[in-house]
Formats: sequence, structure tokens, C-alpha cells
Amino acid sequence: MKTTFARLIMLIKPMMLFVFILTITFVFISCRGDASDPDPVDAPPEKTGSAVVPSADPMYARHSIKDAELIGELVLGDAEDEIGSDADNENGPESFAVIGDEVFILDSVKSRVVVKRETELRSFTLSDCIYPYHMAVSEDAIYVFDSGSGRSELLIYDKQGRINGALPFPSGVKTEEIKSIYFIGGKLRLLTHKADQYSFNEEWALDYHCDTSGDFKADKVFSINGRDISFKMEADSSVGLVRIDDKYLYVNAYVFAAETPQIESESVFCKYDLNGNLVGSTSMEMNEVDHFSADPFFITDSGEVYIMQCVAGKVIITKPDLG
Repeated sequence: MKTTFARLIMLIKPMMLFVFILTITFVFISCRGDASDPDPVDAPPEKTGSAVVPSADPMYARHSIKDAELIGELVLGDAEDEIGSDADNENGPESFAVIGDEVFILDSVKSRVVVKRETELRSFTLSDCIYPYHMAVSEDAIYVFDSGSGRSELLIYDKQGRINGALPFPSGVKTEEIKSIYFIGGKLRLLTHKADQYSFNEEWALDYHCDTSGDFKADKVFSINGRDISFKMEADSSVGLVRIDDKYLYVNAYVFAAETPQIESESVFCKYDLNGNLVGSTSMEMNEVDHFSADPFFITDSGEVYIMQCVAGKVIITKPDLG
């Protein structure tokens, strides 16, 4: 009897050990499964840099030089075929335009316009201009804002550099308020730092006024003539209006470190439709840029975007892949 009972105990012990191991394994797998499958709503967006656009859309990661078509490249320097830049790169080319197969570069340091067409290069001096800062190019004229003169007018040149007159600013607009000038639909436009866009057709008229809210918040709102365009972005970001037309809103975003008022290393150019949906974007590594131009973006009437950057001693103009 004792022998039978001892044999039974010897059989039960391995079975109990086996059940115990199964139980421990099941508990471990269950806990591990809970930890590895978080709610996707709570998961943070994937980041490729500081200034992230909402959602982990891969289009955001596209780089404005690496993931772009190269349009033109010129060297920064003092030679005739080089674009001017001062020693500390505080000043350099401030604006540009892509018209057909020609690239117009505002060589501000040398007070001239350089025109590149494939391998050909020509230039002309902007007479009566101290430091050209903004430029808008049409089929037959070039409009220039001279920040060095303090005059409240745009200088008008032909494409050989001959001055054809001047156009006063819109009434009440001061020189320090000018943010950019450009053409949309054949009309000259002027954008102020207050986000007022004017168009010129025999006289200046206000197209729209844009109020912005949401700086350093995730939810951004652009209110344009009473219409709100809302979108999300990194909370520690400040967004500036680049342009708006009848289809798209173009903005440039910087993200600031939460503890210091310094711009982080990346800025992002974003294209939204007028419902606030992200159409595409491209990033710029600010720590790689020698000089950040006053007008680094050029947008055609069809919505094509070009970017000019001064990087590694060169002026590089690209057509980025916005997605």
C-alpha cells in the first residue's frame, strides 16, 4: 500500500510542476501582449525632426534638398559668376523667381539680378537701389523693394535692368511691414507682416486680412475674411503665412524648444487646402543653412513650389517633392 501511494505521489509532482509552468507562461504572455499593443490614439506621432506636422504621414519626412529636383546651383563668392554674401552670411540672396526655364536670383549684396537659363548665366545691375530685399517678376517687368533706401515704394525695372519708375506702397503700409511681393494670376500682390494681402490693378486693393491664433498650441486657426481654416501642428510651434490663393494656404512653421526662446534646427513648409487638410510638406535643416533668405519660397499659379537655400557655400534652388 505504501509503495502504491509513493508511486502516486511521484506521478502527481511532475503534473503539478507542469501546470505551474503553464500558468506562469500564460500570465507572462498576457501581460506582454497588453504592453505591446497600445491604443493607437495615444501613441505619439513619429518624428523625423523638431517641427512635426500632425500625424505620422511619411510625406512630412521629405527633405527640401535630398528629396527634390535640383533646378539650379551657384557658388557664393565675389567673382562675377558667383552670388554675393558677406563674411558672416548675415546678408546674401534674398529672393528669387522661376519663370519658364529661367531662374531669377536677387543678388542683394551686389545689388543686381542674376538670371540662369540651363548653362547660360547673365546679370544686370539694379540702378538706384541700395539693398534689394524683395522681388516679384512678371513677363515684362521686375518689381523690387529696396530695404536700404527707406522709400515707401517699389522700384520697377525691365528685364535688362533699366528702371521704368516706381510704385508707392498701399496707403498706410510702412516699409518695415513689407513681408513679400509676388504675382498671382498676373496681378502684383503685396503681403505685410500683419498678414494683409493687397493686389494692384491700377490701384491697390485689400484682398484679405488674416488673423492667426494657436501659436504654441497644437490647434492652429487662420481666420481669413471671416472664414476659419483650422489645422493641427506641433504644440511648441509658431506658424507664419507665406501665401494664400483661391485653392491653397501656404505656411512656414518653426518649432521652439519649450524651455528656451530659440528656434530649433528644423522648419517646415506646408501646403494645405482651404479646409485645413495637409496636401504636402517639406523640411529644411536650419543648422545647415548659411543664410536664410527673406523670400526662400516661390510658388507658381499652378501651385508648384520652389525653394532657395544657401548651403555649404552654394545657392541651391530645388523643386521639393511635397507628396
